[in-house]
Amino acid sequence: IDDLINIKYPVVVKPVDACSSKGISICNNVSEGDGGAIYIKKYADTPSNYKTDININYGEINHNESKLNGGAFYITSEIEGGMPVNIGCKQPGENLTMVDNTAANNGGAIYCADGSITLIKGIIGLEESPNKATNGNGGAIYLGQGSLSLEGSEITYNRTGQNGGALYINNGTLTMSNGSLKNNKAAVFGGAAYMNAGSVKFVNGRLESNEALNGGGIYLAPGAQMTYEDGLIINNKALVGEATSDFTTAYNGGNGTGSVIGCGGGVYLEKGTSEKKTTLTISVKDSFGLYGNTADKAGDDIVAEGVNTSITIPNVNKMTLTGFEGLDYNPMWVEDYKTGD
Repeated sequence: IDDLINIKYPVVVKPVDACSSKGISICNNVSEGDGGAIYIKKYADTPSNYKTDININYGEINHNESKLNGGAFYITSEIEGGMPVNIGCKQPGENLTMVDNTAANNGGAIYCADGSITLIKGIIGLEESPNKATNGNGGAIYLGQGSLSLEGSEITYNRTGQNGGALYINNGTLTMSNGSLKNNKAAVFGGAAYMNAGSVKFVNGRLESNEALNGGGIYLAPGAQMTYEDGLIINNKALVGEATSDFTTAYNGGNGTGSVIGCGGGVYLEKGTSEKKTTLTISVKDSFGLYGNTADKAGDDIVAEGVNTSITIPNVNKMTLTGFEGLDYNPMWVEDYKTGD
């Protein structure tokens, strides 16, 4: 083991490429530092012919723990743009599970300082075994910068002590297609996801039954941009909960000024800047549903702080309401300050 400590370009043991084996198992590891199971770094002087892609087709990455960041994986790079990380497999009947991973700080399962992550058909968190970022952000995944692409993945029941019950995007892009963010919880903002900056696009996604103080589903920080094409935003909750001094310290740096909480059951837009607005665009090609969201204080579905925010919504006169029998009026958008209605 001593002879392996200073190897700068380690040999990567890669599972079978074709989805035909039992896959990989990375379980029950503990690290006092970053990366409960695996720590990966791309150096500036990495030889150009050295393959730096990370490919894991399917299997299980469960029950790992980091005392710092990245319960299972910690990925960093000295080179802007980082490295590609490909997890999952499109083969029918094969999935990758990533459950019960814990980080004391950020990224309950994955912490990626810089890179591009593609996650296909992942099962990330289960009710009895969520991923957790105990004192930090991103219950399942923390992305410092770069891109995160989710295809057909189920990201559920993850928890965080701060923002982004499942996902925290510090500065990058998030795209999600044909998957769901469901039953995730954040102690502060963004029950499913917190976008600190950058952009997010959902295509036929399902954002359901997530909880936080503000932005039960999604929280968009200043300048973040979100597009939602088809799919559902339903039954998310913005709860007053226990608004203790812990919350004040977390959000206001301990200045004790407090903040209005319990707003934006579905989506919360924080005010942007004159250079870059915080935006939400909803578009419909097939079908879209926005209902059942609740907020203890204001804005069951969407709250925008108003200053340098923009919301673009589809023309409901060109839409047909289905699945709600007994209603005798056409669908409409309503500016509504009541809650629970």
